[in-house]
Amino acid sequence: MASDYGKLFVAEFVGTFLLVLLGNGAICNTLLPGTKGHGFGFLGIAAGFAFGVFIPLQMVGHISEQRKDSSCGFRMLKGWENSYFNPAVSLGGAVIGHISWVKMLLCWAAEMSGAIVAGFLLFITYLPHFQDLELIGDDEKPDCLCCNSEDAKVAVLRHEIKGSSKRFASTKNLKSGKGKLVKPEKNANDVGPVKQLLERLNVLDPEKMEDHSKSMQKVVISSDIKDLKVKHLVDACGPNLGQSIEEHQEVKLVVFCTRPSTVHLFWLFSTWAEFFGTALLTFCAFAFGNTAKSSITDAATLHLYTRGLEPLLVGLLVGGLILALGGVTGPALNPARDLGPRIVHWLMPIPGKGSSEWWYAWVPVVGPMAGGVVGALLADQLKELT
Repeated sequence: MASDYGKLFVAEFVGTFLLVLLGNGAICNTLLPGTKGHGFGFLGIAAGFAFGVFIPLQMVGHISEQRKDSSCGFRMLKGWENSYFNPAVSLGGAVIGHISWVKMLLCWAAEMSGAIVAGFLLFITYLPHFQDLELIGDDEKPDCLCCNSEDAKVAVLRHEIKGSSKRFASTKNLKSGKGKLVKPEKNANDVGPVKQLLERLNVLDPEKMEDHSKSMQKVVISSDIKDLKVKHLVDACGPNLGQSIEEHQEVKLVVFCTRPSTVHLFWLFSTWAEFFGTALLTFCAFAFGNTAKSSITDAATLHLYTRGLEPLLVGLLVGGLILALGGVTGPALNPARDLGPRIVHWLMPIPGKGSSEWWYAWVPVVGPMAGGVVGALLADQLKELT
């Protein structure tokens, strides 16, 4: 008995460890500045999690629990229904009787432990890319056209988050990052090269020009070119310091855990997205196993299905769900995948990190847990019909 519990713990630990390592590792490679895979996109992240499910199911999925087939006389795999790597799916399996409640708690412990260790090792691996934002010194030459203008008040950064990284960190933090603006020297004869350039292009009306705020939004311009205001100014001068720090902190958070695409009613939309996605994941995963057991009678064929095709189907399912439903929350679809690395983000001395956003941490736990139970119950009812 002790050996069975030990095998179960090892299988769930290794499986969840590989899932988080490959999935969150793909996020790190895609979002952290300076990585070889920077900007690869959401497809790469989905592929990382798909492989993160398929590979451990192939490796240790058969260890969680086995049974002896009475007709064939040899140990035959029971199938994916007892390999979870996901506390929500483990809970669903316990509710429908596929696993005991004691083993479910053991699975939870193993899954959380595997996720935390994977998050820590990813932090160590990508440590060179967790660099902090640096302001230029007073004796360094700025490379921004606006920096000679006192009115612009634009922060000059040695390193900025650009391009694809912003798309994955679009939500504004409730608590903005702290920073100090670099104040350029005053030149009484200097009206600003950007102002001169835009006046020559007839973008700005010189008679109606007002002082810039630090975000450079307060400019009165002709009504027919109003939409060009933000584009010209931002392209010329870049984001201000507060915005850059905030985006930098958000990227350092999302490589560990999920966050909502918008804070507006996140408790409703994000929870629903996590619930719905996990319910589909659990329903389909259990349905794969139920279909095989009800339609495949040959032991060798069933063995091949549970060790080969079924893990592939579940991996493709996870990748598809991330591509289809991941725009709202990330998504998590797995409490351990979010909570374990979030704890690592909270504990580790990550340079320039922001809040771990514990105000949101309940969503990728409660939503998937509820979805796992509903999905398992629906799959169990479907089994009765086949």
